[in-house]
Amino acid sequence: MGVAQPDLRARRPAVVENRPSAALAALHAGIPVIATPACGLGAAEDLTLIHEPSQLFEVLQ
Repeated sequence: MGVAQPDLRARRPAVVENRPSAALAALHAGIPVIATPACGLGAAEDLTLIHEPSQLFEVLQ
């Protein structure tokens, strides 16, 4: 029996998170993050910022 592989998708819905520790931890681990500018994060390699909720579907495809 093998070792279960972790789910590398971070899910942390929030309207506003002034200290996005979960998003920062995911980015540090190389896990892509989708967020809005309200999260307060600057540009990062694995960070996709969306400005409208309707963009979420497009980004996830």
